[in-house]
Amino acid sequence: MFKSLVVAPCAALFLLLSPVITQAAEPIVIKFAHVVGDDTPKGKGALLFQKLVRERLAGQVEVEVYPNSTLVGDADEMQALLDNKVQMLAPSLSKFIEYSPKLEVLESQFAAVGAKPVVLPFAKVYESLKGGVVQGAENPWSNILSQNMHSVQPYITESNHGVLDYMLITNNEFWLSMPFAIRSELEGIILEVTQAVNREAAAVNRRDRERILASGSSQLITLTPEERQAWREQMLPVWKTYEAEIGADLIRAAMTVNRRR
Repeated sequence: MFKSLVVAPCAALFLLLSPVITQAAEPIVIKFAHVVGDDTPKGKGALLFQKLVRERLAGQVEVEVYPNSTLVGDADEMQALLDNKVQMLAPSLSKFIEYSPKLEVLESQFAAVGAKPVVLPFAKVYESLKGGVVQGAENPWSNILSQNMHSVQPYITESNHGVLDYMLITNNEFWLSMPFAIRSELEGIILEVTQAVNREAAAVNRRDRERILASGSSQLITLTPEERQAWREQMLPVWKTYEAEIGADLIRAAMTVNRRR
């Protein structure tokens, strides 16, 4: 999901800029890199953003989309953004732990259920599963199908224990170097794409779930209500541990949502 626009701390250039759009000799190029396939919610969102920018800012802004880690992998993408080698990313919220403690919790919960968490670049997850380096991975159905992970995962547990969100980010210096009117148009497009992606994400995951099950490659493990409650009870101490850093309000909201499932 495209949640919001976050900027990295760089020099502010906006005081020197005019808010009037002028036709540049060359269009502004936005290199949008991500690590998943085109036929996923994030991939579709990137392509829709490209399409709408082409329609509404033709000759002024050009978006180049690089899926599947073809330009930069997730291990190096944040530094590439800071260096302005790419101008837009949409990482999962887990990438922002060092920037905001409110986005923590996601190694400790697996340790609480007896697993040993391993951090891997997304592009290496398939091979790591295939080679037995790891025995499991946390992904939505769309990522599993697009990367063919189900072919090397004989079992899939549908735990629904969390949500995978993406945060759209850009380089601050690059963003503020654009005329105000162009930035405003881009922000409007981003909001439109966010709404479209959020609407489609659930449908895409339902579709890909059915495709994976129809392939016969993986056996689905569905938790009973008693097993799901055992997960909640096992996770509760983890949540309490992070309450002071994350905020009691967020913990209460998450617990409320969990009780509804």
